[in-house]
Amino acid sequence: MRSRIGGIIQHIYVNEGQFVHQGQPLFKINDAELQMELLKANAALKQTEADVRIAEVELKQIQSLHAKKFVANNELEMVKAKLTSAQAKHAFADAEKRAVLQKISFTKITAPFDGVIDVIPHKDGSLVENGTLLTTLSQLNEVYAYFSIPENLYFELLANDKIGNHQKIELTLPNGVNYQFNGALKTAEGEIDRTTGSIRYKALFPNPDRLIKHGTSGKLIISEQQDNAILIPQKSTFSIQDKTYVFVVDKQNKVKMTNIKIGTTLRDSYMVESGLKKEI
Repeated sequence: MRSRIGGIIQHIYVNEGQFVHQGQPLFKINDAELQMELLKANAALKQTEADVRIAEVELKQIQSLHAKKFVANNELEMVKAKLTSAQAKHAFADAEKRAVLQKISFTKITAPFDGVIDVIPHKDGSLVENGTLLTTLSQLNEVYAYFSIPENLYFELLANDKIGNHQKIELTLPNGVNYQFNGALKTAEGEIDRTTGSIRYKALFPNPDRLIKHGTSGKLIISEQQDNAILIPQKSTFSIQDKTYVFVVDKQNKVKMTNIKIGTTLRDSYMVESGLKKEI
């Protein structure tokens, strides 16, 4: 949250780490000079209102005389122009007053939504400028966990229509405990980062108790159910050129080398896409 006007912080109504509600006062910047400007703007507005009324009365009189052919057309047009000028000055004075009122409203900073106050770098009496950072307000009812996936994995998931179809997204907190709520996959960015060759995604987690704070780190576990999957240890495989092989014992107890296609890589295992079949 940043100041939209310069001035001296008159009062800070909240403390760091405090939960605040939408519309709750947070800061007050001294508006004594603006109040003086408002008095001047009100006086100028009243003066223009009086000028408009005088011009209206004068126009009625000239119109009455013009109807009786006591005044010329050009005199009538001059009085009409005088009224138009007075109305324009009144509109300008009204806009000036509204501008001052808007500046005064900027001296009262309230919470735009429910959230938790972060560090407050300035104290009562500090001089701030337009755009000065006053604090950060974190909305913690829901939190996003950001992560990146490699470009090749993204296109593989896209080709297999697996993006967004994961059945379970879990979060492991820094202390090793699994978070009690599961997440939902959301799009974070619409383009691939050329420097890292990856695309960014985010997972949305409910946070009703505001346990997770802004900046918390953790580990995401994104899983999906695979029926009749064949898993083999990674150390049981070997590669020749660009192909992966395993040794298989057939029904005659003979060992033969078999080429397999790996579908998914797990921590210590491979999920075999083709090349092996389950014996019943």
